[in-house]
Amino acid sequence: MAKQRRWGIGLAVLALMMVVGGVPVQAGPKPPPAAVHPAGPVGGLPAALPQTFWLGVASQPDGLDWMTGSGVPWNARYQYLAGGVNTGTGWSTWNTPAGAFARYYMDSSAGAHYLPVFTYYQLLQSSPGAGGSEPERDFSNLNNPATMAAYYADFQLLLTKVAAFGRPVLIHVEPDLWGYMQQRVVHSSNSAADVPASVASSGFGAVAAYPNTVQGFAQALLHLRDSIAPNALLAIHASDWGWGGADIGISTDPTLDATAVGSKAGAFLRTAGLVGNPAGTSSWDLVFTDLSDRDAAWYQLVAGDGGAHWWDLSNQTFPNFDRYRTYVAALNAATGRRIVLWQLPIGNTLMRSCDNTTGHYQDNRVQGLLGNNGAALPAWIAAGVVGLLWGAGEWDTTMNVDARGDGVTNPAPINGNTGQATVADDDGGYLRAQAAAYYSRGVLPLPGAACGVFLDVPADYWAYAPIHALACGGVVSGYSDGTFRPGSNTTRAQFAKMLVLGMGWTLTAPARPSFSDVPATLWSYAYVETARAHGAISGYSDGTFRPNSDITRAQLAKMIVTATGWSLLTPARPSFGDVPATHWAYSFVETAKAHAVIGGYSDGTFRPNNAATRAQLSKMLDTALSAP
Repeated sequence: MAKQRRWGIGLAVLALMMVVGGVPVQAGPKPPPAAVHPAGPVGGLPAALPQTFWLGVASQPDGLDWMTGSGVPWNARYQYLAGGVNTGTGWSTWNTPAGAFARYYMDSSAGAHYLPVFTYYQLLQSSPGAGGSEPERDFSNLNNPATMAAYYADFQLLLTKVAAFGRPVLIHVEPDLWGYMQQRVVHSSNSAADVPASVASSGFGAVAAYPNTVQGFAQALLHLRDSIAPNALLAIHASDWGWGGADIGISTDPTLDATAVGSKAGAFLRTAGLVGNPAGTSSWDLVFTDLSDRDAAWYQLVAGDGGAHWWDLSNQTFPNFDRYRTYVAALNAATGRRIVLWQLPIGNTLMRSCDNTTGHYQDNRVQGLLGNNGAALPAWIAAGVVGLLWGAGEWDTTMNVDARGDGVTNPAPINGNTGQATVADDDGGYLRAQAAAYYSRGVLPLPGAACGVFLDVPADYWAYAPIHALACGGVVSGYSDGTFRPGSNTTRAQFAKMLVLGMGWTLTAPARPSFSDVPATLWSYAYVETARAHGAISGYSDGTFRPNSDITRAQLAKMIVTATGWSLLTPARPSFGDVPATHWAYSFVETAKAHAVIGGYSDGTFRPNNAATRAQLSKMLDTALSAP
């Protein structure tokens, strides 16, 4: 079963189709749910990825402003690299010099603290593409030596840009291709080693050692990554329809064995670069899969599928969320790799904006995954899922931005969708609201996550040890994008929380606030009040605490010394030229120095009024907590 599924930048604009109508409620028998709840995921978590469950969206270059202005601390953004390797219109030509587009995208993502993700989708759109279907064109190109020589050169170009970028980049390689290739051998060996492909025969020197099979093709890509850009993470794609039977994403058959589907898909991928690679050749880091690349109502009203892509939120009829999660868990177990759910449809059945007109189609995947306060997420994490990437799979499906340019829309309700939009997002803002709610509740930990691992705090960083120790002790934490931002300042409220956690004090939340600017509704209220109760902090003469002001080095010294209960020292001779005996913090600074908590600068100063960076306060606090 082949699917016509993808779209890319530069494809021909299709005729605008305006389809209006309701989506009928599915009816049918209610067999018991087919879900299997795994004990936990299989496979390690790449250290370069966020160590908590993460969210991202499709984001073309002009979509960055939407992300940064959405109020959501997204972890990732993804972009297709498409157009073909030998057509003159591929991604490498979108900016000059060749390949600059990828570097621009990576730089802009890093500037906003997002992990850049590329969906590398080049083979199908390359020339000559002989054949009448996607599987035939993919297979033809894969076995054309000239096309494949250009392909390896194009992939190498991308990797050189990634290497120059120097930070983690996630490359999702050729969605659909692996499923099409599995279909060629699924009823025989189910092995990528038995599907021909041009690798050594392409004449591209860097891959000359690898066999002319799909297995060799996978190994060649991994080898190029290993030799050019070790900072790149590579993900292979699992198609839920490649296993030789019904598409589990749309099948209504209650007897369909979701575990068998995932196991068979995973068994093929194992032969495509996951296991058995030559010495010195790495393996894939992740597996991507897509449960539906377009809104269910789009499929129903535009493609005319009769409602086949609708999932039952109650998990009683099929298809549904529980059964698909069982498939994902089996895929995770068979591949030994964590899973990313990719190109998830954005429509919903709650907001009036989704009225089943062009660009405003309904779906319920956002509701099923992020709704109900994220109640479903722990089970998906246990099935091996580490992140969700939302994105439209066709130009006229629902998007998270105002792609239609029609502003805030609240047309007449259909099917009970009474939610009022206040933003111009084509989905009425439901995805951004649910994503924001996920982060505000607190991100979910991933099993096997390494504590104290931050993308911007390498092992040779001067403050690595204290940051690592405090993070593993739950005293400090990073940001949702996997960074710690050691050079950033810290507010007085933030440090109050760190101090309370480090000292292990029991939180107290009195009925009446001690400071006029720290009300009981403020996130840091209990931490500030607890630190005050232990004498570690005090406010200003006007009755404020000024929680959002940056903490200075002198204030930090005072809070640490007071919290630890050390006897104050007042030596006759000051240790620092800018902290004389008459300075209000003199005894605190001298006491902290005597306990090796602080040090000065090479010019003999302490700079007491400078804001303390996150790295500096981590070192000071860790030293204080480790002191006898």
